[in-house]
Amino acid sequence: MVEQCELELRNVRVDRNKLRVVLWDALDRASATEPFNFYRTPEDIIQSNDPKIAIWVQDTLGAGYRQKMSPYDAARKLFQSVLAKATYYYPQPGQPDLRPATAKDMAEKKFGDCGGFSILLVALFRNIGFPARTACGAWVGLDQGHCWCELYFPGHGWVLCDGSGGNNWSESGEYAYLFGNLPDLNKRFANMRGNTFNVKDVKTSWLQGPWQHVWGTATEKSVKVHTMLLESFKLAAKAAVASQPSRHPSFAIRPELTFRCCSCATHGGFLPRAARAEAAHR
Repeated sequence: MVEQCELELRNVRVDRNKLRVVLWDALDRASATEPFNFYRTPEDIIQSNDPKIAIWVQDTLGAGYRQKMSPYDAARKLFQSVLAKATYYYPQPGQPDLRPATAKDMAEKKFGDCGGFSILLVALFRNIGFPARTACGAWVGLDQGHCWCELYFPGHGWVLCDGSGGNNWSESGEYAYLFGNLPDLNKRFANMRGNTFNVKDVKTSWLQGPWQHVWGTATEKSVKVHTMLLESFKLAAKAAVASQPSRHPSFAIRPELTFRCCSCATHGGFLPRAARAEAAHR
């Protein structure tokens, strides 16, 4: 099966001064309606009411945080705490896969890939009252899968943040890079949001694979999945009128489909310090 579609995306950067005027009672009112109530409720792999998640919130924000800070500032501080406490990890070929499968496990082990960062952030955001959800898809290229997350501000919409990407640029969590600003949004797409999908009794938490994460009466004989997002530019019909682009993009690509690891190491997520310093000065 091949699904093809055209995407029109953009970069995004929020105005934090406008988001800071959103109050807790407005957040609670919005969360009482659908679909926002759904995205505030725990899911199988996002145990937002688990004691480990609650302890993380308490340790980060302290008691009575709703009287001391805005929802925006509380969410931003939680984001920075994940950058500081969690480490990017992806198993090397031939090595056992130790990635935590749930937000609770991620909070305990404090290492994981882009999906781990995302489900932990979603659990933390939901715990303090935000509707929040993962967004998973891919970057431009072949098998460039990635996952990030979104949280909802009443009157402003869904605000994006990328935990593994932010960890790439600020392991200490001193800076909230990629919280509310994604400079490469026009080079990625999402084909799933949230982590509950089912048809009758067949259920999965991920549509990005689905790899081995399907359960119910369905069985998988084999899985072979690839993502491909092509970045195309409108070409001039004639060289003499290069300023007059044609209406139809033109490209030709014959990629060889081979399995590749998570690409966070090049687009976001943990990089060795030497590599990060080199990238920062490009």
